[in-house]
Amino acid sequence: MPAVAVELFTKCVELAVARNAEFVPPHDSRAFLYIRPVMFAGGSHIALSPARMYTLCVFVTPATAPPPGISLRALIVEQFDRTAPKGCGSKKVGGNYAPVMQYVESAKDQGYSITIHLDSLTGLQVEEFASCAFVAVREGSAEPALVIPDSRNVLHSTTVRAIEALWKEKGWKVERRPIYVSELSSFTEVMAVGTASGIISIASITQDSVPKTVNYDVAAGGPARYAKEWTVDLDAIHHGIVPDRFGWLYQILPISNVDGSS
Repeated sequence: MPAVAVELFTKCVELAVARNAEFVPPHDSRAFLYIRPVMFAGGSHIALSPARMYTLCVFVTPATAPPPGISLRALIVEQFDRTAPKGCGSKKVGGNYAPVMQYVESAKDQGYSITIHLDSLTGLQVEEFASCAFVAVREGSAEPALVIPDSRNVLHSTTVRAIEALWKEKGWKVERRPIYVSELSSFTEVMAVGTASGIISIASITQDSVPKTVNYDVAAGGPARYAKEWTVDLDAIHHGIVPDRFGWLYQILPISNVDGSS
């Protein structure tokens, strides 16, 4: 697929949001307008070769963030590999998500809310959750460390980068490296992180083949310390409560100022 020019992509997002401004949730709510860009091959081309025509569309939909204070039980999926080494796991493509759904539903039937997927080469390294990124915090005698999987098979999450920026602002250590299943018990906190999901604490991680369950301290089912702090910090920036010191916010103008029409 061809790369879309930044100017064209930005204009599409501006128009989609501006033309649907009435669906933007109230400013003080936990809801948001989710933006979903999609590009697909079109036309009559059927040969096993790149298409000659592609369609880019951007649609938006109101959505609600998970309620603050929840924590989830996670299950490690070992009978299915989400992505392949040197594959397209680092790209936002539908093929990375659709095959996982049956395992997510199976996990829910067993009482779990989310699944964790391992690298397909060794089956020893944590890569990500079914639809969002894996982030952990390890506390010790020294300063706490933010631990992020260093894998070419996962998306480079915008929300993870935001968390990393907040963490570095405190002068604390960031470790981007392989994360092994065997070290899950050494983490103070584990979180599932994504644009739509926000920052959700993980209460436990279970591996059936061992069998073993690692439990994390989420007081009375609520978020642990860092998950709560990051959620508060990011919400404050998103809602303009504090200055946007990172340059993350982008202003969408009324439609008449976007394309000149009324």
